Amino acid sequence: MRILPLRERRDDIFGLAEFYLAQQNARHGKAKRLSARAMRLLEAYDFPGNVRELVSIVQKAFVMSEDDDLTDALEEALAGDAAASASGVAPRSLSESTDQTLQRRLREAMAACRTTREMAAYLGVSQATVVRKLKRYALTRD
Repeated sequence: MRILPLRERRDDIFGLAEFYLAQQNARHGKAKRLSARAMRLLEAYDFPGNVRELVSIVQKAFVMSEDDDLTDALEEALAGDAAASASGVAPRSLSESTDQTLQRRLREAMAACRTTREMAAYLGVSQATVVRKLKRYALTRD
């Protein structure tokens, strides 16, 4: 028996995405959701990696999203995976994507704030966490 690839059974994408998002919400005690636009983005994606790629994209968007609507984070995750596929490079791992997003947010906070205490308030974390992450990623003000 041959199971069709996900790109050939587009009707399953919505149900699978909702299922994997529900798993992430339960695991992390969140209530994140996929908008109609997010679902259109998923349905338009080619899914060369099949269901495992859908799971990875949902996980990336969940981690990268700053609010309950995953649309923007999903768009970013899909763009990153599409670019990686087009270049022949394997898609980034979840931890690499998370690190990249965290560094981008730290740089954004550095630009908007003068002190690590202000950065902590801006990011919604403790000042010790900000200092630790800045040191980990070797981020300093120029």
